[in-house]
Amino acid sequence: MSAFSLEGLVIGWVALLAAAAAPGPNLLAVAASALGNGRRFALAVAAGVAAGTFFWALAAVLGLTLVFSAYPWSTDILRIAGGVYLIVVGARAIRAGLAGNAALMRNGAASASIGNSFLRGFVVVGTNPKAMLLWTSIAALVVVPGMPLAVAVLFAGVSMAISFAVYAIYALVFSLPRLRAGYRGFANQLEIAFGAVFCLFGARLLASR
Repeated sequence: MSAFSLEGLVIGWVALLAAAAAPGPNLLAVAASALGNGRRFALAVAAGVAAGTFFWALAAVLGLTLVFSAYPWSTDILRIAGGVYLIVVGARAIRAGLAGNAALMRNGAASASIGNSFLRGFVVVGTNPKAMLLWTSIAALVVVPGMPLAVAVLFAGVSMAISFAVYAIYALVFSLPRLRAGYRGFANQLEIAFGAVFCLFGARLLASR
């Protein structure tokens, strides 16, 4: 008898698909980058989110999330780091919008890079304890005693592919010329709005226990 459940894996992937499609910091980061910087940068953010998904998926099925649960202070560190990061990103966006600088989610077009965009996506999902809780729940559906490492890596790899596919679609949609043209007409106002939402996400993360 195989030491894994195909049905469990599929259920886990479906749960991930539903979570990825829902609004949240990941989607906001991709949309903001697509509108402000363009398709390539948004796809890099999507790739970073996907890499973060791989990290959490593999950690969950290997039981590493149980370590976080056993040591609550480690989760607090992660929560505080993630909350502060989101607030800093949001504050920068608000400041740029108030200054009249149409540079959503970046320090200026000249400083934007694929690497920084990728890192932003990874940090947004990698420092979110709610992602850990999601994957702990999914792991309960997926993990069975004696699951081979190869199956765990396969599960994480497919999860990464699903995550990238979802956010790549968002990146392509929000980088459409018509949407970007509309964004340019209200760049500063939208930058302030995106910044405020990021600050809200960060504050909620800091307030959560």
